[in-house]
Amino acid sequence: MKTSLGLLAVGTLTTWLLAGPFSGLFHATLPFHSIHELSTLELVEEIFSAPATYIALTVVCLGLGIFWMVRKQAAAGKEARFDILSRESFGFDWLNRQITSITFKFATVLQKTQTGKLNWNVVGILGALLVVLVFLLWSA
Repeated sequence: MKTSLGLLAVGTLTTWLLAGPFSGLFHATLPFHSIHELSTLELVEEIFSAPATYIALTVVCLGLGIFWMVRKQAAAGKEARFDILSRESFGFDWLNRQITSITFKFATVLQKTQTGKLNWNVVGILGALLVVLVFLLWSA
């Protein structure tokens, strides 16, 4: 996994460095897409002036901090809180069970509307389409 991710990182870095020279080509060949010609330095300035860059760097730093904290606690023989949370899938298993339960209950209620006869299915689909169209006309 490290090898494949390393190759992807190298490819990302090299294509990112070539984005500046290629922007001239894109500007010339794709005139209707309003791509502005930027040099590599201008591209770097634009990236580091965007707030999303600093948000992403903050998230990466938080992840590295948590990783080092868990590693330090594991070396000391303690079980980290993050290990306990990760074993419980950070609560996503519970959330998935709740959504599945609600969906199953809703499907059980809707199952009573399914007759298995094609004519009634078509009437139901057309009725739902009519309701949607009336709602769209009424809201516009």
